[in-house]
Amino acid sequence: MKIELNNISTIKDNEITLFRNMSTILSTRYNVAFVGETHKQSVAYNSPQVGQVAIREISDLWIISF
Repeated sequence: MKIELNNISTIKDNEITLFRNMSTILSTRYNVAFVGETHKQSVAYNSPQVGQVAIREISDLWIISF
């Protein structure tokens, strides 16, 4: 997959573009059941470590394969 990603990506691509390119490769070239973009989706929870509500991004891609 690294070679395929390098073939369709450029040095100007940002993180989002690279994840989208990776998603495209996984969806079209490999036996991947589902690839979803989860960028900028967050969860909030009461964090005992910091003693307040913490908000964290879930991930950039959600990949479910078999």
